[in-house]
Amino acid sequence: MQAAATRALDHLAAQTIAFGASNAHEMLSLEAFYRGTTVLGRHADWDRTVQITLNVLATDFRARLISDLGHLPETVPFGLLQLRGARE
Repeated sequence: MQAAATRALDHLAAQTIAFGASNAHEMLSLEAFYRGTTVLGRHADWDRTVQITLNVLATDFRARLISDLGHLPETVPFGLLQLRGARE
């Protein structure tokens, strides 16, 4: 079972490294690599794939903020807004 899971994650990592993150907004690959790393340990290509996916998500999030707000928020006020939103 572990060998099959490792091969599946290795394949997903190779595809992401070669072609970029697919459906990054669903975050399914991040969940898969998190669980795989928890059970099977860290693998360099898995770590690289997580970074590729996070970069896609961060780029999309940045573009959405600029589109919605017209600018990027200040770091501290934005963090406070996030905390306030989490409590509501």
